[in-house]
Amino acid sequence: ESLVKSDLPACKEGPVKTWNDCFGQSTSRNGSIYKGEWKSGLRHGFGKARSDQITFIGQFVQDQATVGRAKIKLPGGALYEGDYANNLPEGKGILISADGTKYVGEFLIRKSYMSVNLGQEN
Repeated sequence: ESLVKSDLPACKEGPVKTWNDCFGQSTSRNGSIYKGEWKSGLRHGFGKARSDQITFIGQFVQDQATVGRAKIKLPGGALYEGDYANNLPEGKGILISADGTKYVGEFLIRKSYMSVNLGQEN
């Protein structure tokens, strides 16, 4: 958690939708946790999102994870850890299948084949 810091002031108590140009932590209804920068009630700037399926640390733009690093539990028991861009594994990473087979290399995925929920904030 100490990796997530900001020069922005702390968000004031109250609904997330009122948070603007501040740094704070929120837990969504599905249990996802986001700690980072906010703008106009949306995750925007540097932050970390964590759910049962994924941990992402990097840049958010208007509530979407855009560029950073992720650790993702995939359907069927596989695990991906590496670069993440525009809601998909992209760049250098490691994919470990459920049987332990490991692929280390470059990933370029243009279409989502998995459902990963970073949690939408309200």
